[in-house]
Amino acid sequence: MITQIQSNAFVECVALSEVVVSSLTAWCNIQFFNEYSNPLYYGAKLFVGEDCQINITIPDNVTLYSFAFANYKHLETITIPASVAMVYDKCLIGCTSLRSMKLDPSKAADGGI
Repeated sequence: MITQIQSNAFVECVALSEVVVSSLTAWCNIQFFNEYSNPLYYGAKLFVGEDCQINITIPDNVTLYSFAFANYKHLETITIPASVAMVYDKCLIGCTSLRSMKLDPSKAADGGI
């Protein structure tokens, strides 16, 4: 399983239109070193199997690493459960269609998110 993608791995891959992964957990467990290491950066859609990920519920007990959804312009809603202990900087940078985010209220009160 891929756990890291180094800087600039997908620079100028502007024709890439979709990325298919086995699970959202697998995707969330990848550490991207910069925005260009994420294949979604240039507008590709993220699929889990045949399901395009537009409204995402983050799986339990994962960490949202930096650039996890960098520039993912198709993301409209995201739900982050209480079991997500850490959300790193820039994990949602450039998500210009994001219009709703649901966080566990106890995390916000603790300063965790």
